[in-house]
Amino acid sequence: MAEWGYGDRARAGGRGRSLPRTSGGDGSDFLQLDIRDAPPGGRAEWLAGQLRLAITDGRVAVGSRLPASRVLAAELSVSRGVVTEAYQRLSEEGHVTGRGRNGTVVVAAPARTVAVPATSQSAPTGCPTGPDAL
Repeated sequence: MAEWGYGDRARAGGRGRSLPRTSGGDGSDFLQLDIRDAPPGGRAEWLAGQLRLAITDGRVAVGSRLPASRVLAAELSVSRGVVTEAYQRLSEEGHVTGRGRNGTVVVAAPARTVAVPATSQSAPTGCPTGPDAL
């Protein structure tokens, strides 16, 4: 069954035609990304953060392929450079790897950060304290 996705006009040549997409999609709709949420001048960092979060929470599994940079750029109505910069950041962090014509593949999920409750700075019981403790 075909679905209609945001950005299909760009892939259809921008002439008002739309292309049907098979279910599952291959662009930004798989994460419901909206470039309007990105801060001005920070689109690549925003996109990298959104992809990092999707990998961390399992929406994009290790071993899966990210959309082609041209496809995602067209879907988000941004330059391909924004997407390639975001992919490069994730690659430098070790989360994805570029495999040429085989695309960009997720190779590792970012470690989830665990909030550590604030504790008092007192020494454990039985440990000497004060200026003569050392």
